[in-house]
Amino acid sequence: MENLMIDIIEITLPISVWITLLLLCAPILKRSYVSKWRYYMWLFVAARLVLPFKISIAKPITMPIPQAIPTAAQTPVVSAAGIDVQKLVTFIWILGVIVFVLYQTAKYISFSGMVRRWAKNVTDERILKAVKAAKDFAGVTRGFNVKFCKAVTTPMVFGIVKPVLLLPCIDLTDAELTIVLRHELVHMKRRDIWYKLLVMTARAVHWFNPMVHIMASAADRDMEFACDAEVVRSQNADYRRGYCETIMRLVHNGRGRGTALSTCFFFSKKTVMDRFKGILDEKIKRNGIVMFCVIAVSVAVSGGVITFATDSVAEVIEDDLGIVERPTPPPAPTPEPTAEPQPVYEDDTDDTYYEPESDGTDDYVYEDYTVPEYEDYVPEEPEYTDNGVNDITIGDERGSVYDRLGEPESSAANGMKDTYSLDDGSTAVLQYEDGTLEHVYIVEPSGGDADTDSTDVTADGAETTEE
Repeated sequence: MENLMIDIIEITLPISVWITLLLLCAPILKRSYVSKWRYYMWLFVAARLVLPFKISIAKPITMPIPQAIPTAAQTPVVSAAGIDVQKLVTFIWILGVIVFVLYQTAKYISFSGMVRRWAKNVTDERILKAVKAAKDFAGVTRGFNVKFCKAVTTPMVFGIVKPVLLLPCIDLTDAELTIVLRHELVHMKRRDIWYKLLVMTARAVHWFNPMVHIMASAADRDMEFACDAEVVRSQNADYRRGYCETIMRLVHNGRGRGTALSTCFFFSKKTVMDRFKGILDEKIKRNGIVMFCVIAVSVAVSGGVITFATDSVAEVIEDDLGIVERPTPPPAPTPEPTAEPQPVYEDDTDDTYYEPESDGTDDYVYEDYTVPEYEDYVPEEPEYTDNGVNDITIGDERGSVYDRLGEPESSAANGMKDTYSLDDGSTAVLQYEDGTLEHVYIVEPSGGDADTDSTDVTADGAETTEE
């Protein structure tokens, strides 16, 4: 229902522009075009107002919402917390529609009761014969009742389902009777009661728009002008003057009670002069079919050309008038972080790649290995001593010792010493402290025995001797 209210507002705005343009151009158009095209034009506008659909041949134009300019005298109106403004506006619109319909229905029922009370069937043969001639003139084939009614002062057609022709209780000449009967039966032929019902429905739906009510009054006037033009069509000047005199007599007789769903020969004193001009004007005018088609297409399409910059009426009211402070929308959910590829580190010593493992902190734990990274070096040539111990100067660069030794021949249970057999028959003994290489002993097979002195090359390159 809220969306229906938005559609109605978006339609009523551009249609109001067209109504204003048609009303402003009416005096000019009357000079060149017959009144019938205006009669059908208002009918089309009323139907467009009632049908809340959108036809668009181009991208809709978004209406800019003007920002409210606060002044010192203005105080923002704040409604009670928790009120949905869009639902409130829709409720007010529905309430207005109901009140309008109930008011018009009450008037119709009241007038219908008065007609049943005061109306009497016509039995005068002169009047019945004139009615039959008027039916032939207007082309009416449906049946209807003809009654005198003391409550009306002008002839009229009343009733939606079963129309009744009501005549005032006054004496009319044969010429006057013929004119008024033809006029009213042309209304019946065109089913103008249904025309009025459609216009009244447009007023009910758009009761908040004053331009729609102005359009309804213009439609009633042009309906009478079109009916006058049909009655006097192809008639001479004398007949036209007699038509105007009949209108003047009914004007002096006064206008009695009526209803929105009825036609009448005498419409209003304000329109008498305009009706006289139209009746006495014998100028040939264009039918306005092209003009009608152009305006009809424009009116049909205009309902889909304009749309609100906001999504709903509630947002327009809240943002521009400050009626309700809209709650802050919840923050959008944070997207889960995508896993980034982790760097791969290369061990230059054994050409093995190690993937880092994360324990939830910023530090990484790598696969344990005991061989530190050292630059390659070329060992010095050994110098042989008298006791047969190979004296090797290793210094701080001893990483390639492992490359020369190969697999250990034996290892101490406590992991403090490894023994290697070299290719030349000598033996290398490596001692560790806390997993770090501290001493290297190389013993030649030709020199000494287990107690023979050996040369110890320490980590800093210094030589020590053991007994």
